[in-house]
Amino acid sequence: MATDSEVAKDVKISSPNEVQKKGNSKGLTSEMAVAVESLKKQGFLKKRTGRLFKKFVPYWFELDPITDTLLYYLSQRTSSDPPSNLAGHLRLEGCKIESKDSDLRILIRTKRGKSHVLLANEKQDHQDWKMALSEVRNFAKSTQDVIAEFKQDDSTEEFSRFLMRDSFPLS
Repeated sequence: MATDSEVAKDVKISSPNEVQKKGNSKGLTSEMAVAVESLKKQGFLKKRTGRLFKKFVPYWFELDPITDTLLYYLSQRTSSDPPSNLAGHLRLEGCKIESKDSDLRILIRTKRGKSHVLLANEKQDHQDWKMALSEVRNFAKSTQDVIAEFKQDDSTEEFSRFLMRDSFPLS
Protein backbone atom coordinates (compact mmCIF):
# COMPACT_ATOMS: atom_id res chain seq x y z
CA MET A 1 0.00 0.00 0.00
CA ALA A 2 1.39 3.40 -0.94
CA THR A 3 2.05 5.92 1.80
CA ASP A 4 0.76 9.48 1.64
CA SER A 5 4.18 10.77 0.60
CA GLU A 6 4.45 8.17 -2.19
CA VAL A 7 1.00 9.15 -3.45
CA ALA A 8 1.95 12.82 -3.21
CA LYS A 9 5.12 12.15 -5.25
CA ASP A 10 3.07 10.16 -7.77
CA VAL A 11 0.85 13.16 -8.59
CA LYS A 12 3.56 15.78 -8.00
CA ILE A 13 1.92 17.41 -4.99
CA SER A 14 4.30 18.85 -2.44
CA SER A 15 2.79 17.65 0.84
CA PRO A 16 0.74 14.69 2.08
CA ASN A 17 -1.85 17.13 3.46
CA GLU A 18 -2.62 18.24 -0.08
CA VAL A 19 -3.21 14.59 -1.02
CA GLN A 20 -5.77 14.31 1.77
CA LYS A 21 -7.50 17.41 0.42
CA LYS A 22 -7.19 16.86 -3.33
CA GLY A 23 -6.79 13.11 -3.87
CA ASN A 24 -4.39 10.92 -5.82
CA SER A 25 -4.14 10.38 -9.58
CA LYS A 26 -7.33 8.28 -9.60
CA GLY A 27 -9.27 10.99 -7.78
CA LEU A 28 -9.23 9.06 -4.50
CA THR A 29 -8.00 10.25 -1.15
CA SER A 30 -5.58 7.87 0.53
CA GLU A 31 -8.31 6.94 3.03
CA MET A 32 -10.62 6.03 0.15
CA ALA A 33 -7.86 4.02 -1.53
CA VAL A 34 -7.43 1.94 1.63
CA ALA A 35 -11.20 1.42 1.79
CA VAL A 36 -11.29 0.34 -1.86
CA GLU A 37 -8.57 -2.27 -1.30
CA SER A 38 -10.44 -3.69 1.68
CA LEU A 39 -13.67 -4.00 -0.34
CA LYS A 40 -12.21 -6.05 -3.20
CA LYS A 41 -13.39 -9.66 -3.21
CA GLN A 42 -12.90 -12.58 -5.53
CA GLY A 43 -13.81 -16.24 -5.60
CA PHE A 44 -16.01 -18.91 -7.13
CA LEU A 45 -19.79 -18.65 -7.19
CA LYS A 46 -22.35 -20.33 -9.40
CA LYS A 47 -24.58 -18.20 -11.63
CA ARG A 48 -27.94 -19.31 -12.94
CA THR A 49 -27.88 -19.39 -16.74
CA GLY A 50 -30.18 -20.49 -19.52
CA ARG A 51 -33.62 -19.38 -20.60
CA LEU A 52 -35.58 -22.59 -20.89
CA PHE A 53 -33.47 -25.08 -18.96
CA LYS A 54 -31.95 -23.09 -16.12
CA LYS A 55 -28.85 -24.45 -14.47
CA PHE A 56 -26.09 -23.13 -12.22
CA VAL A 57 -22.68 -22.70 -13.86
CA PRO A 58 -19.53 -21.98 -11.81
CA TYR A 59 -17.68 -18.74 -12.58
CA TRP A 60 -14.78 -16.88 -11.00
CA PHE A 61 -16.18 -13.59 -9.65
CA GLU A 62 -14.35 -10.35 -8.88
CA LEU A 63 -15.98 -7.45 -7.10
CA ASP A 64 -14.56 -4.08 -8.21
CA PRO A 65 -15.54 -1.29 -5.79
CA ILE A 66 -14.09 1.49 -7.97
CA THR A 67 -16.38 0.79 -10.91
CA ASP A 68 -19.16 -0.69 -8.73
CA THR A 69 -19.09 -3.79 -10.94
CA LEU A 70 -19.20 -7.53 -10.41
CA LEU A 71 -17.09 -9.23 -13.11
CA TYR A 72 -17.29 -12.95 -13.81
CA TYR A 73 -14.82 -15.13 -15.70
CA LEU A 74 -14.87 -18.63 -17.19
CA SER A 75 -11.92 -19.70 -15.03
CA GLN A 76 -9.92 -18.51 -12.06
CA ARG A 77 -7.49 -15.71 -12.77
CA THR A 78 -4.90 -13.61 -10.98
CA SER A 79 -4.69 -9.84 -11.08
CA SER A 80 -1.78 -10.03 -13.57
CA ASP A 81 -3.76 -12.16 -16.07
CA PRO A 82 -5.37 -10.37 -19.01
CA PRO A 83 -9.18 -10.42 -18.88
CA SER A 84 -9.38 -12.70 -21.91
CA ASN A 85 -11.77 -15.18 -20.31
CA LEU A 86 -14.32 -12.57 -19.19
CA ALA A 87 -17.79 -14.09 -19.37
CA GLY A 88 -19.73 -10.99 -18.32
CA HIS A 89 -20.26 -8.22 -15.80
CA LEU A 90 -23.00 -6.74 -13.63
CA ARG A 91 -23.13 -3.02 -12.93
CA LEU A 92 -24.28 -2.80 -9.33
CA GLU A 93 -25.33 0.85 -9.46
CA GLY A 94 -29.02 1.01 -8.62
CA CYS A 95 -29.28 -2.76 -8.09
CA LYS A 96 -31.14 -4.38 -5.24
CA ILE A 97 -29.31 -7.20 -3.53
CA GLU A 98 -31.50 -9.74 -1.76
CA SER A 99 -30.74 -12.97 0.02
CA LYS A 100 -32.19 -15.29 2.60
CA ASP A 101 -30.14 -16.90 5.31
CA SER A 102 -32.04 -20.16 4.78
CA ASP A 103 -30.44 -20.88 1.39
CA LEU A 104 -27.16 -19.99 -0.27
CA ARG A 105 -28.61 -17.84 -3.07
CA ILE A 106 -28.02 -14.14 -3.67
CA LEU A 107 -30.46 -12.33 -5.94
CA ILE A 108 -29.32 -9.20 -7.76
CA ARG A 109 -32.08 -7.16 -9.42
CA THR A 110 -30.95 -4.50 -11.88
CA LYS A 111 -32.62 -1.13 -12.45
CA ARG A 112 -34.15 -2.52 -15.64
CA GLY A 113 -35.75 -5.44 -13.80
CA LYS A 114 -33.40 -8.22 -14.84
CA SER A 115 -32.62 -10.76 -12.12
CA HIS A 116 -29.32 -12.55 -11.61
CA VAL A 117 -29.14 -15.46 -9.18
CA LEU A 118 -25.82 -16.42 -7.63
CA LEU A 119 -25.25 -19.52 -5.53
CA ALA A 120 -22.47 -19.95 -2.97
CA ASN A 121 -20.95 -23.33 -2.16
CA GLU A 122 -20.92 -22.84 1.60
CA LYS A 123 -22.77 -20.78 4.18
CA GLN A 124 -19.62 -18.80 5.04
CA ASP A 125 -19.06 -17.91 1.35
CA HIS A 126 -22.70 -16.83 1.12
CA GLN A 127 -22.34 -14.51 4.13
CA ASP A 128 -19.01 -13.12 2.91
CA TRP A 129 -20.33 -12.33 -0.57
CA LYS A 130 -23.57 -10.88 0.75
CA MET A 131 -21.63 -8.59 3.10
CA ALA A 132 -19.10 -7.61 0.40
CA LEU A 133 -21.83 -6.73 -2.11
CA SER A 134 -23.69 -4.66 0.49
CA GLU A 135 -20.53 -2.84 1.56
CA VAL A 136 -19.62 -2.00 -2.04
CA ARG A 137 -23.12 -0.62 -2.65
CA ASN A 138 -22.92 1.48 0.54
CA PHE A 139 -19.41 2.64 -0.37
CA ALA A 140 -20.55 3.64 -3.85
CA LYS A 141 -23.47 5.64 -2.45
CA SER A 142 -21.30 7.45 0.10
CA THR A 143 -18.52 8.24 -2.39
CA GLN A 144 -20.97 9.77 -4.84
CA ASP A 145 -21.45 12.60 -2.34
CA VAL A 146 -17.69 12.97 -1.83
CA ILE A 147 -17.07 13.05 -5.58
CA ALA A 148 -19.81 15.63 -6.09
CA GLU A 149 -18.21 17.80 -3.40
CA PHE A 150 -14.77 17.20 -4.93
CA LYS A 151 -16.01 18.36 -8.34
CA GLN A 152 -17.61 21.52 -6.88
CA ASP A 153 -14.41 22.63 -5.15
CA ASP A 154 -12.80 25.38 -7.27
CA SER A 155 -9.25 24.31 -6.42
CA THR A 156 -9.84 20.86 -7.89
CA GLU A 157 -10.49 22.29 -11.35
CA GLU A 158 -6.86 23.34 -11.63
CA PHE A 159 -5.78 19.97 -10.19
CA SER A 160 -7.90 18.12 -12.79
CA ARG A 161 -6.37 20.14 -15.63
CA PHE A 162 -2.93 19.28 -14.27
CA LEU A 163 -3.78 15.55 -14.28
CA MET A 164 -5.26 15.69 -17.77
CA ARG A 165 -2.18 17.49 -19.09
CA ASP A 166 0.11 14.74 -17.78
CA SER A 167 -2.19 11.93 -18.87
CA PHE A 168 -2.68 13.08 -22.44
CA PRO A 169 0.38 14.87 -23.85
CA LEU A 170 -0.51 17.23 -26.67
CA SER A 171 2.73 16.93 -28.63
